[in-house]
Amino acid sequence: MINSNEERNFKTFLEEASWFWSPDLIGEQQEHTLAEEMLKISPLIQDTLENHQPQQLVPVLITLQDEQGNTIPRSLVLKNLMILLDVSAEILDRVALYCHHKNITQLNGPFGTYQFKRFGPNFTKALSNDNIYKLAISDDGFFEDVINLMLYAYESDEFSKYLTFKGFRLATLVGNIEALAEFYLSRSIENSSQIKQLRAVAYGNGLQNNLKNKIVDSMEGYGVEIAPGNRYLGEQQFDLVLVKRNESTNPEDWKWVVIETAFQETTNSVIERKSKQAVNGLYQSIEDSNHKLIYIIDGAGFVKRHKVTSTIFDTCHFASTANPAHFNKLVNFLVEYFRD
Repeated sequence: MINSNEERNFKTFLEEASWFWSPDLIGEQQEHTLAEEMLKISPLIQDTLENHQPQQLVPVLITLQDEQGNTIPRSLVLKNLMILLDVSAEILDRVALYCHHKNITQLNGPFGTYQFKRFGPNFTKALSNDNIYKLAISDDGFFEDVINLMLYAYESDEFSKYLTFKGFRLATLVGNIEALAEFYLSRSIENSSQIKQLRAVAYGNGLQNNLKNKIVDSMEGYGVEIAPGNRYLGEQQFDLVLVKRNESTNPEDWKWVVIETAFQETTNSVIERKSKQAVNGLYQSIEDSNHKLIYIIDGAGFVKRHKVTSTIFDTCHFASTANPAHFNKLVNFLVEYFRD
């Protein structure tokens, strides 16, 4: 009998690995896929966008028919527009959550006012892809709300300050063939997974650099500096580590502040990792050394995962959002700690 633990190793894995997706792994796929359905109605959606005005769009899309007179399912209509504008189910879920917590019941802007039929303080449904498609078919008010968000959100007083909604500007494209053609072309690049990854990295780096510069500027005159390599006690690396040296030759006697930052619109492993990091000994070890642990967390993803977010707040010395309007609270905490 072969001892599998001795005989099978990484070399075995290399010999047997599939490496990439193949039909052998996933089995036969149905010929009629969602992608094929989307491609089939895409020209119809494009024609509709080219030949109507924003205020006409909702009633036209509700009763949209193909050349044979068959009504197009509203779930397909909505999914087509979501793909075109790069609107994910998670972002729609965060919009619903935002409207619920911020008591937003309408969109206001140069287009006038749109009164939400469903979104607002009383809408508490979680929006997954499946739920969105079901509601698009069964709930006229929900369908109308989502279409109007796609039309007007980026021009609205309620959402225009957020980069997340720069694609929610269908009203500037509907009825404008040249603008639509240019938009379709740009989507092929902007919707690339590589571009999205680069954008996410750029936003994350931008946030960290912006916060670092603000914090360092606010600490001027207090003898505080950034630790070499952002390493706490010269060992573990964090997003930002501040240190104030004194006459002691033992670094543990100096004043240290460890700062971790994260901004998440969606829910992913970063949120869980930040929480586990705080719970699994980091907070206690820093507390025992009389140093400070700070978390700067923000974004709708942390709102959605409120239990995890609450854990982070409970297992650090100070937690803050990245909101500039409340930055002074973080500064006050740091000044109080570093002040002689």
